[in-house]
Amino acid sequence: GTLSGHLPCNRLVGRAQIEKRVAVFSELSTSRKSCPELVTEAEILEILGQSQRWVGTEAGLELRDAQGKAILLQRGG
Repeated sequence: GTLSGHLPCNRLVGRAQIEKRVAVFSELSTSRKSCPELVTEAEILEILGQSQRWVGTEAGLELRDAQGKAILLQRGG
Protein backbone atom coordinates (compact mmCIF):
# COMPACT_ATOMS: atom_id res chain seq x y z
CA GLY A 1 0.00 0.00 0.00
CA THR A 2 0.94 3.62 0.14
CA LEU A 3 1.98 5.86 3.01
CA SER A 4 1.24 9.57 3.05
CA GLY A 5 1.19 12.26 5.66
CA HIS A 6 2.60 15.58 6.78
CA LEU A 7 5.73 16.34 8.73
CA PRO A 8 5.95 19.70 10.54
CA CYS A 9 6.48 21.44 7.16
CA ASN A 10 6.70 18.97 4.26
CA ARG A 11 4.55 16.22 2.83
CA LEU A 12 5.71 12.59 3.31
CA VAL A 13 4.96 9.75 0.88
CA GLY A 14 6.18 6.19 0.54
CA ARG A 15 5.18 2.55 0.50
CA ALA A 16 4.02 0.36 3.36
CA GLN A 17 3.45 -3.36 3.33
CA ILE A 18 0.95 -4.09 6.09
CA GLU A 19 0.14 -7.49 7.56
CA LYS A 20 -1.26 -8.38 10.99
CA ARG A 21 -0.61 -5.03 12.73
CA VAL A 22 2.93 -4.92 11.34
CA ALA A 23 4.10 -2.64 8.50
CA VAL A 24 7.35 -2.48 6.59
CA PHE A 25 8.17 1.01 5.23
CA SER A 26 10.06 1.68 1.97
CA GLU A 27 10.62 4.30 -0.74
CA LEU A 28 10.11 7.24 1.67
CA SER A 29 10.35 10.73 0.19
CA THR A 30 9.28 14.26 1.09
CA SER A 31 8.52 17.54 -0.60
CA ARG A 32 11.40 20.04 -0.40
CA LYS A 33 10.02 23.22 1.17
CA SER A 34 12.51 25.41 3.01
CA CYS A 35 11.28 25.52 6.59
CA PRO A 36 12.72 26.22 10.05
CA GLU A 37 11.47 22.77 11.18
CA LEU A 38 13.81 20.89 8.81
CA VAL A 39 16.04 19.63 11.65
CA THR A 40 13.02 18.05 13.29
CA GLU A 41 11.92 16.58 9.95
CA ALA A 42 15.40 15.17 9.35
CA GLU A 43 15.24 13.46 12.75
CA ILE A 44 11.81 12.02 11.94
CA LEU A 45 13.00 10.75 8.56
CA GLU A 46 16.07 9.18 10.17
CA ILE A 47 13.86 7.31 12.64
CA LEU A 48 11.53 6.19 9.84
CA GLY A 49 14.54 5.10 7.78
CA GLN A 50 15.80 2.98 10.69
CA SER A 51 12.40 1.51 11.41
CA GLN A 52 11.56 -1.75 9.73
CA ARG A 53 8.11 -2.14 11.19
CA TRP A 54 5.52 -0.68 13.49
CA VAL A 55 3.35 -2.46 16.01
CA GLY A 56 0.20 -1.16 17.61
CA THR A 57 0.37 -1.77 21.37
CA GLU A 58 -1.92 -0.92 24.27
CA ALA A 59 0.41 2.02 25.00
CA GLY A 60 0.30 3.38 21.45
CA LEU A 61 2.29 3.03 18.22
CA GLU A 62 5.79 1.53 18.45
CA LEU A 63 8.41 1.78 15.68
CA ARG A 64 11.05 -0.98 15.67
CA ASP A 65 14.41 -1.45 13.95
CA ALA A 66 15.54 -4.53 11.98
CA GLN A 67 16.46 -6.34 15.22
CA GLY A 68 13.02 -5.71 16.69
CA LYS A 69 14.26 -3.07 19.15
CA ALA A 70 11.81 -0.23 19.88
CA ILE A 71 13.18 3.08 18.56
CA LEU A 72 10.12 5.28 19.04
CA LEU A 73 6.88 5.00 20.98
CA GLN A 74 4.04 7.39 20.20
CA ARG A 75 1.55 7.22 23.06
CA GLY A 76 -2.14 7.35 22.26
CA GLY A 77 -4.51 9.98 23.59
